[in-house]
Amino acid sequence: MSIRQRLDHMIDATTMYRVVMYALSALAGYAILLSFFGILPYNGFFLAISLTLLVGLCFIVNTLCSFLTKRPAHTESALITALILFFLLAPIGTSSDALFLVLGATIAMLSKYVLAFKDRQIFNPAAFSAVILGLMGGGVLWWIGSLAMLPAVMCAGYCIIKKIRRLSLFLTTVITGAFPTLVFGLTNSLSVGDILIQYIASSPVIFFASVMVTEPLTTPPTHELRILYGAFIGVFSNISLHIGPLYFTPELALVLGNICSYAVSMHERLHLRLTEKKCIAQDTYEFVFQNGGGLSFSPGQYLEWTLPHEHPDTRGIRRYFTIASSPTEAAICLGTKFSNPLSSFKKKLQTLGEGERIWATQLCGDFTLPAHEEKKLGFIAGGIGITPFRSMIQYLVDTKSRRDVILFYQNKKPQDIAYKDLCDKGKSVFNLRTVYLVSTSGESPWNGEVGYLTAQILEKYAADVLERLWYLSGPSSMVSSYKKILIGMGIKKDHIMTDYFPGFA
Repeated sequence: MSIRQRLDHMIDATTMYRVVMYALSALAGYAILLSFFGILPYNGFFLAISLTLLVGLCFIVNTLCSFLTKRPAHTESALITALILFFLLAPIGTSSDALFLVLGATIAMLSKYVLAFKDRQIFNPAAFSAVILGLMGGGVLWWIGSLAMLPAVMCAGYCIIKKIRRLSLFLTTVITGAFPTLVFGLTNSLSVGDILIQYIASSPVIFFASVMVTEPLTTPPTHELRILYGAFIGVFSNISLHIGPLYFTPELALVLGNICSYAVSMHERLHLRLTEKKCIAQDTYEFVFQNGGGLSFSPGQYLEWTLPHEHPDTRGIRRYFTIASSPTEAAICLGTKFSNPLSSFKKKLQTLGEGERIWATQLCGDFTLPAHEEKKLGFIAGGIGITPFRSMIQYLVDTKSRRDVILFYQNKKPQDIAYKDLCDKGKSVFNLRTVYLVSTSGESPWNGEVGYLTAQILEKYAADVLERLWYLSGPSSMVSSYKKILIGMGIKKDHIMTDYFPGFA
C-alpha cells in the first residue's frame, strides 16, 4: 500500500471534524517549528503562547455558551475555530495583540450562539470575528499566506478536501479569485506568470478556499449552488473595493457568502424525539423520530446528526446519516449498522430510549431522483448504503410512480438484507426489479446471486445498462470499485451518481 493509499484510508476512517482538527494542528506545529528556525518572521515561543491562548479561550467561551443556551458544545468545532484564528490574527508581540486575540476568540464563539436563528449557525465564526476585528482597526494579518507555509497548507488542504469532497468548490473559489487579481496586476504592468505565482504562493487563497470556504455547515446544500457560492466568494475576496471603512477582504466575502447560503439552506436545528427503534436486519436498526419541525427534503438527502454523550471518543458527537424515510412519511428515520468495535456515538445511539432526543441540521445532498420520470434508473447499494434507496423507493411507492428502476443490493450474507418488504412492495406497485447479491450464502437456501457485482451480472439483469442513470451508495471502496466497472462498460461519468457525505465511515 502506497503512502497516499494509507493516507486516504486514514482519512476515510476518521470523522470530518477530526480530519480538519488534526490537519490544522499539524499545520500549526509546522508553523511554530519554522518560527523557531527563523524561517517565519515570528517568535516561535510567542506563536505557541498565541495558539494556547486562542485554544483555551475558545474552549472556555464555547463551553459557557453551551451551558447557558442548553445547546451541544461541539468541542471539535471550537478547537477548529481557534486554529483558524491562529493563522489569521497577529501573534502576541504587544499588549494590543493579546487584546485582539482575546476579542477574536470571544467574538467567534459568541457568533455561534448569539447570531443563530432557530439554533442554526449562520456565519463561519473565524471569518465573522475577523470582519469585526478589521472594523475595530487591527489584528487581522492572514500570515498563513507565505511561500514557506505553502507545502504544508497544500497537504492540509488535500486531507480536508479529500474528506469532505468539495474539490469543485475549492477550485471555483481559487479560479474565480484569480480574475480580479489578474486585472489589477496587468493594469500595474506585471506579467501573468508573476501575478499567478504571487497569488498562489504569497496569498492565503489555498488555505482560505480549502479550509474556510468548504466548511459544510455554512455552505449551500447542492452542488450547483455551491459553485455559485464559490464564484461569489472568489471574486469578492480579491476585488479592490470598499464601502466607507468596510473593505472587501476574504473574511468579508465569506461572511456575505454565508448570508446567501443561509437564504437557500435549512433554517433551523431539528430537535427530534425517538418514537420507535426496530431491527431491520442482523445488527442493523432503524430509528424513527417524530418530525415536529415539518422538515421538507428530497429522497436521498442527508442530515448532520448530533448526539451529546459523556466521554466521547476520538470520533466525536456528530455523524452524517441519510434520511431513510420518504418526504411522504410523517416521521424522520435513520438506519445504521452496529459493527464492533462501536464508537461512543454508536453506543449511545444503540441505547437511546423512547422519548430521548437527538439534534439534526445541515440538510444537504445531490443524490436525488432526476426530474425526468421517463429516465431509466439503476440503483447499486452495499450494506447500509440501502438507506437513500429506501427513501426513494418509499417515495415512488407512495406517489404511485411508474419509473423503470432496477436495484442491485450487495451484502455479506442473506441475514444482512434490510428493507426487503419494501422492495417487494415496490415490485408490485411500479415493477421494481431487485437483484440480491451476497458474498456467502452460508447453509441457508438462497435464490439470488452469490459473489460480488460484475459487468456480467449487470448485463444479465439490465441489458439496457447504457441507457440508465446509475446511483451507487455504500462503503467508499465498494462505490469506487463498482464505479470503475460501470465506466469500463461504457457508461459516461455524468451518468453515474455516487452517494458520499462527510464522515461516512
